[in-house]
Amino acid sequence: MAKRFFLFFVTIGLICSLAGLSACKSPSSPSGGNPQPVRYTVVYMSGETKVGEQTYTANSVIDWSEITLTATDGKEFAYWCTDLTKPEETKISEGYKVTSNITLYAYFEDAATPEETYTVKFVNDDDSLVGEEFKDKKAGAEITVPEAPESVNNPGWEFSGWYLNGDSTKTPVSGKYTVKAEDAVDNVITIKAVFVDSSSAVSPDSISLEPVSATLEVGETYNLADVKVTYSPKGTNTHKDITWSIKTGNEFATLEGTLVTAVKEGEVVLTATTANEKTAEFTLTVTEEPVPDPVYTVKFVNDDGTTVVGESKEKTAGTEITVPGETPVSTKGYDVFDGWYLNGNVPSPVTGTYTVKAEDAQEGVITIKAVYKQTVHVEKIISDTQPDGADWFWIGGVKVFAFVTGGSYGDGLWVPVTNHVEVGEGVKPTNYDAKVVLYPDWEKFYLVRANSETTEPDLDKLEDGAGKIYNKTDDVNNPKTEGSPVAISTPIKVFDFVSPGYLEVRIDHIKDSVGIQTGEEGNFMFYVAGSIGAESKDCWVKPVAVYNIGETSSGARFILKVGDMSAGLGEGSSISLFILTELTNPSGESVWGNVAYQTDDMNYNPVESVYYPNQWKVHQ
Repeated sequence: MAKRFFLFFVTIGLICSLAGLSACKSPSSPSGGNPQPVRYTVVYMSGETKVGEQTYTANSVIDWSEITLTATDGKEFAYWCTDLTKPEETKISEGYKVTSNITLYAYFEDAATPEETYTVKFVNDDDSLVGEEFKDKKAGAEITVPEAPESVNNPGWEFSGWYLNGDSTKTPVSGKYTVKAEDAVDNVITIKAVFVDSSSAVSPDSISLEPVSATLEVGETYNLADVKVTYSPKGTNTHKDITWSIKTGNEFATLEGTLVTAVKEGEVVLTATTANEKTAEFTLTVTEEPVPDPVYTVKFVNDDGTTVVGESKEKTAGTEITVPGETPVSTKGYDVFDGWYLNGNVPSPVTGTYTVKAEDAQEGVITIKAVYKQTVHVEKIISDTQPDGADWFWIGGVKVFAFVTGGSYGDGLWVPVTNHVEVGEGVKPTNYDAKVVLYPDWEKFYLVRANSETTEPDLDKLEDGAGKIYNKTDDVNNPKTEGSPVAISTPIKVFDFVSPGYLEVRIDHIKDSVGIQTGEEGNFMFYVAGSIGAESKDCWVKPVAVYNIGETSSGARFILKVGDMSAGLGEGSSISLFILTELTNPSGESVWGNVAYQTDDMNYNPVESVYYPNQWKVHQ
């Protein structure tokens, strides 16, 4: 019995062992062999055109060397990317491994332009070559300048120097020439020997230098040929060649020809010497690190130059600063704020924002100053003058202008007079105040009337002395403190504006006993005397216009066209004198028998435009 149980358990164990071995065996592949590797497809595109396709095993390194691409004119292949709208962000670089199906796009950039090369020739005054011809030279290449040749066209003449294209008005080329694209004509740079006749040769008495730069970093090279040399006297035409040397600071820089190279931090003094040994110097500051951008202080100041309205420190060029919005008050009592101006110089105001500029600075400070104007009350100036000086200003309603000279106005400028209205004939505006607003640095101005309500006087029509009314130093007390009055010190006559080619006669004091009928135009004639060559001649000319200030007034104006006087006397005539007359009969013939009253003889002077006969007299 025990033996049977033993055999049973042994049999069961064998069955279990066989079952375990069967469970551990690997399953068969569908094909019955080893599993295949994963593969992906890469598609190559040029724009919208498919140019190739490759299949890669997973994690293989991509290889596009066999893909053929054709670039459009001016373009060249740069790299592959996965998104043409974001090429730089999706750029595929060397060593990229394929992990999925992917489409690559060819990205093209502008083709690099081949660097230009130039031929440099040194030629004599007959255009023959001196020394060798330097070919295929790129911009920046340095060429040693040949020694001075003898003139071919003019033996015995003095050598003036080597000049680009033979232009001797420029600085000569000496020492070393650095190739520049702007010097080339059809890629050829011609430097020509220039000679001058010994009898007209002028050597320099002195020279001055204007360096392009005065600072170098260690390792940088500077071409001294770029330094502008000015020769004195102005007509210098020989001995203009320049030789450079280091006067002090050899340990800080090296010099070869015209090339100075910074070695270490320090100061180098360089000397330029002409062929006749005239010298000039300039200093180079060599620095270890880049020079920091300069900074500036920007100040907004009032008209006394000391009251700071606003200040901005350590501002670099290009910084924008808001101009103060609040209108300041003059410290000198001027009543009109005109604006903020750089250094107080008009006429371009600084508004809104100011952009810092190095050229605006003086010793690192940019000053923007409040500028004011002063109201001058015209009525106060002329109210106490005689009627012939004041009444015209208020009659007729035409525009009135001040012609201002000096200071901010330079050679002169027309400024309108405000609050000017027509008040009617014979009415004196004792309580009415017209104004003209001027910069405080004016010197004098003239008051004039325009020829019509819409015409502004022309600058060239104001003759010296005509219309003078206001002189800063002599006639008006300019305010020195706030509230001080603007007052006339001496009465000055006011004149009308008269165009060139016209002559004005003003009757200041017409005697009541004379009884001239000033209200009737046409009663008056000019008797003009002159000559053609040696022949004396006279004629009668009617005034162009007669302006009256009322029958009871003591003033009237007569305008005579100068051209009419000349025409009456004859072409080429010269006018010597004229007389204004009143006729006894307006319709009668203009002869002395028809004359009731006349002025004194008046000498004709073309420079003047206004005449003031003192009185009329009865014609004898």
